[in-house]
Amino acid sequence: MSRRGSSWTFTPIHNFVRTEGIVPAGLTIGPDGNLYGENSQGGGRGCGTTGCGTVFKITPPARFCADLNCPWPATVLYTFGGGSDGWNPMAGVIFDQAGNLFGTTYDGGDSFYCCGVAYEVSPAGGGTWTYNVVHTFGQPGDGTSPRAPLVLDNAGNLYGTTTEGGSSNQGTVFQMTPSASGWNENILWSFLASPDGTYPLGSLVLDATGNVYGATYEGGTSGNCGPHGCGTIFAVSPANGGWTETVLHSFDLSNGDGWPEGGLTMDAAGNLYGTTYRNLGSVFKLTPTNGGWVYTTLHEFQYSDGVNPISAVAIDADGNLYGTTSGGGAYSYGVVWEITP
Repeated sequence: MSRRGSSWTFTPIHNFVRTEGIVPAGLTIGPDGNLYGENSQGGGRGCGTTGCGTVFKITPPARFCADLNCPWPATVLYTFGGGSDGWNPMAGVIFDQAGNLFGTTYDGGDSFYCCGVAYEVSPAGGGTWTYNVVHTFGQPGDGTSPRAPLVLDNAGNLYGTTTEGGSSNQGTVFQMTPSASGWNENILWSFLASPDGTYPLGSLVLDATGNVYGATYEGGTSGNCGPHGCGTIFAVSPANGGWTETVLHSFDLSNGDGWPEGGLTMDAAGNLYGTTYRNLGSVFKLTPTNGGWVYTTLHEFQYSDGVNPISAVAIDADGNLYGTTSGGGAYSYGVVWEITP
């Protein structure tokens, strides 16, 4: 999408075919300017007619071609097989400073349907890439079925969530640290459903002091969303050689909010932004104030301007917020929206 004065131009740049993978799960701009991501299905290797998914790269065309809206070609970096390498990646990928890609799969690993893996895809020269599983989920006490993107801190540690597993089978927040022998996983928090939440789906965000922030789709202290709760915003913080969890906000249906699915975004001032799915959906802001957090609804969707957002919020240098909805709008198939302060 390109801004042209006060309007925007929408240009499709690639239409996937099944051999490349289908159902893309997020995009990342690489250090080389190419786009990288995952397809949760397709690829033609295992998993029957559906396919197990792929990791791909999309390359901008030459300038003369780009000006004519020519398609961007795709390159498959890895095709999942549905075995110990995992399958059904749903989160997107991230880069470390050395140019390696990291991601997760929701399924596969020890068995076909359980419990997912974390992986690394590394450039091997000559346009080839090497795939390596860095962690297989599902060991006793471990989380299972990761669905959110990984995040990387300045020390090279990876953080993420699993939607299930942990000590109460309500999901986890985990950290993976590199070592000479590989990667070591540390469970920072196992969710209990109440009061801290359950089923974390969206991306985490880190602050400068090492706190980890995220959202759970269900759980919390409110009972008016039914037995599963409306969800929470939480922080997991280092404390006394371990980690502790704090609920910053517990969603409540009586306030018109609930079911955050898209993860969080933090601005330079430390404010958190996100979206909720309940009651057509909303965009919210969480502001640190006097040792606590103040929740503000910035926008409630009305179907004509979109409905049920499941994406995180993007922020530009001027403080404008951007995102998507999964439905609604002029054609009922969703919108791309902007909120201006």
